[in-house]
Amino acid sequence: MADINANLSIPDVKKIAVLANIPLTDEEARKLAGELTQTLHFIEKIKKIDTKDIKPTSHVTGLSNVYRDDQISPSLTQKEALSQAKSTYKGYFKVPAVLKD
Repeated sequence: MADINANLSIPDVKKIAVLANIPLTDEEARKLAGELTQTLHFIEKIKKIDTKDIKPTSHVTGLSNVYRDDQISPSLTQKEALSQAKSTYKGYFKVPAVLKD
């Protein structure tokens, strides 16, 4: 594979695509070669940033406990929910099997 400081070649991109099981046309491989090269060059720039005094974060939004408490709200009764069902069985919707033996 190409050196990170070099440009990715079209054969490199095609090899990556084969490994990832992604079919690519020649035009797509040519386009991706440039885009992936730019991405790799950017990663190289990021690697040079001194982060030894930076505290790791689990997420960057700053949000904490974004979950709300469960609240009971009015809803259909079981009888109402099943009232328009094509077929029911012991209080449940009856549907055709979707799995075969």
